[in-house]
Amino acid sequence: MQEVEVPQGDFEVWPCPICQSDKDSMILSEVLARGVTSMVSAYCVECEHRYFQKMPSVTWLNRYYSEEFDAGLTELTRPRRGLKDRVKRLPGVEMAWTTLIRLIGREEPGLRQIRAFLEGIIETNGSYYQARPDIHKVLEVGCGYGGKLRLFRRLGYESYGVEASRQRADECRKDGLTVFDCPITDLGQVYQHGPFDFVYSIHVLEHIADVSTHLAQLARLIRAGGMLYIQVPNIWQGETLFMQSHAAIHCHTFSAHSLAKLLNQHGFTTIRILADNNLHILATKTITSDLQPSWKDSAAYGQLLECLSWVREQSGGRYRLTFDHAQVQVTRMADNKLLYKRDPGFSIQRTPYRHHVEFSMETAGAEVTFPVRFIYERSQPPVWIKRQ
Repeated sequence: MQEVEVPQGDFEVWPCPICQSDKDSMILSEVLARGVTSMVSAYCVECEHRYFQKMPSVTWLNRYYSEEFDAGLTELTRPRRGLKDRVKRLPGVEMAWTTLIRLIGREEPGLRQIRAFLEGIIETNGSYYQARPDIHKVLEVGCGYGGKLRLFRRLGYESYGVEASRQRADECRKDGLTVFDCPITDLGQVYQHGPFDFVYSIHVLEHIADVSTHLAQLARLIRAGGMLYIQVPNIWQGETLFMQSHAAIHCHTFSAHSLAKLLNQHGFTTIRILADNNLHILATKTITSDLQPSWKDSAAYGQLLECLSWVREQSGGRYRLTFDHAQVQVTRMADNKLLYKRDPGFSIQRTPYRHHVEFSMETAGAEVTFPVRFIYERSQPPVWIKRQ
């Protein structure tokens, strides 16, 4: 994560994106400097959804993903990627490599989930997916460098991709993949290639400010009876309050209830939900408006304060918070004493980076309540982004 300062003219104010209102919303946190706010994080009690009530504008975000997100990444990795791609293009090499990584269990988790859904593979834990022989045409929203699209191509599917980063889309097209570089907020150029039997997005929806308009576009792209698979961070396990307060790249944090409710509003019936540090939802585009199942009370926003539960026993000083998705720990800097640690209650792959924040508190020794205010001694409050 990197800090940037965004001019106040580049911010927008939003209601809850699910119910389109703020009447049931409460403020979770504010990021301030000299009385000026950058990010204001809110929670809708009715929809069980965390969102930014104030955040950088859609125009600012589109420019960031198109021009800045991948700054330097393509040039740094092109030699390695070029050699790997040339070797994999040799006759039989790519299929043999795919078979090998499946046999040794090294296949990327997202690929395993998609493959299991499409092929009806019985998993070792006894669960299974129903095979879907009616699926021939697929679309990935946010396809990155095209790893999953290559899987679909090898399996014989007619596959398409959408990618906001021009650099990543260019790399995909060099390998013969059909990928459109366009803002996720405007999928108009893809309409002529639909309808699709299966559309999926993995860790994309949380990056989109106007999720309702985006879902309306996806509904237009999917045929009646077609399928939609979405994976996003889980509100209570996938992120910390610090991430949910500062990181402009994650406009939302979904609960099972808020995501299923959003899908229902756009004509989708949720078939399956898997909840760990992420939410995995499989839905079908329905023809009738039958009663949809509800996942009400799927989130407890008070758990977001757990990472500050140690505050009441402290009496000032400076602290260091280290976090990485589901892992969080807080130490007192004076003696490096560990005050708080949270590990997930399930196996999770550790990412190769960790974030660090050093801070002091005005409310040390008191009960912590919402809103939590992050106050910076600078001219403008920061916004967190990523640059690859």
